[in-house]
Amino acid sequence: MYAASNAFRRAVANNNQQMALLIFKDAVFTHDDIDVDVGIEFDDNFNLESDMKIGQMTCNEVRFTLINEKRLLNNYEFGEFVATIGVLVGTDTYTQAGSVMMTTGYASYIGADFNPFLRRNGAAVPVQPSFAVKSLLGYDGKVWAFGDNGQYAVYNDATGANITAQNPVNAFMRHKSIGWLGKGIYYNPSSRILFIYEAGERQRYEFVPLGTFIADRPNVPDQIRIDMDCLDRMKKFERDMPEDDELGISYPITLGNLFAKMCQFVGVPYRTASFLNSGATVDGRPDAFQNVTMRTVLGWIAECAASNARFDRDGYLIMDWLRNTGQSYNETMYSEFQPYWYETQKIDKLYSRDTTAGTDATVGTGNVGYLIQNNPFIN
Repeated sequence: MYAASNAFRRAVANNNQQMALLIFKDAVFTHDDIDVDVGIEFDDNFNLESDMKIGQMTCNEVRFTLINEKRLLNNYEFGEFVATIGVLVGTDTYTQAGSVMMTTGYASYIGADFNPFLRRNGAAVPVQPSFAVKSLLGYDGKVWAFGDNGQYAVYNDATGANITAQNPVNAFMRHKSIGWLGKGIYYNPSSRILFIYEAGERQRYEFVPLGTFIADRPNVPDQIRIDMDCLDRMKKFERDMPEDDELGISYPITLGNLFAKMCQFVGVPYRTASFLNSGATVDGRPDAFQNVTMRTVLGWIAECAASNARFDRDGYLIMDWLRNTGQSYNETMYSEFQPYWYETQKIDKLYSRDTTAGTDATVGTGNVGYLIQNNPFIN
């Protein structure tokens, strides 16, 4: 679940225009690039067992079908991307100047059919585009000026300096820009607000993230439709547990520090390395580290934290468990949903079992027990 603004909720309830944004390092896919008959299917997983279980390493998933127009995606490498869904939350008007206009967090831009082709805050940018500017795109501290046939020039939004040479635009995005003629598009990734300036009307879209996912390039280079099935960053832990020197660790080490080192090794951000039992120490490398994946070890750490390991919608690894979110919903806020209910008694006894060594340990004297098996951090 992700907390959205009241304006977002009202817009969804009113069936306002929606938009998808799949933001890659050097490309963005919108609803125009996605097969609308398939749409976007999103699985936000927390419990994958028939009963509630701690220590899971859940992985979210998103599925969609891309339209490979003109086969421009045949050699595209894809990779990591942020998936978001937005809805139109408001419109207002502005006075049109030039062929296209846009205001970003730093400056106002006007594109024109005659020289100067691009003005920033009323003044011509020092390095002019060599073409009439027909559309503008602002994102991630950069501004792209496009012509009517895929020509482009790139500028530093904060300074107005030309940075085209350092920011090449691929064939897919050049072709996509032709569909933006007359539009100024500015997206703020921090607030997840997108503005579209067109013909004197400014549309305001608000987005909520689905998560950060990894798209492998499919081995279907000549198809008009490309089916994508993408997992979140948990996929990066699906590799053999490294040796200690590769991780840069020495013993004794706390579970919190081991967790942080594992995240750094695979290159994922995390919210905090402080969680239940994060200060517990591991005296030496467990024998169980042989022939297991980093994801398995992450599950053992999560089990010690009485949590599940999962990535939140912003792409950060967290130790998470059931909690009261403070949110309330009614029937007008849903189009379709399937609630699941779990009712469990409070656990007051813990069993730890090592099936290899044939040892058992018990903590607590209650009547409702929970079994943890073959976790090398618990004995």
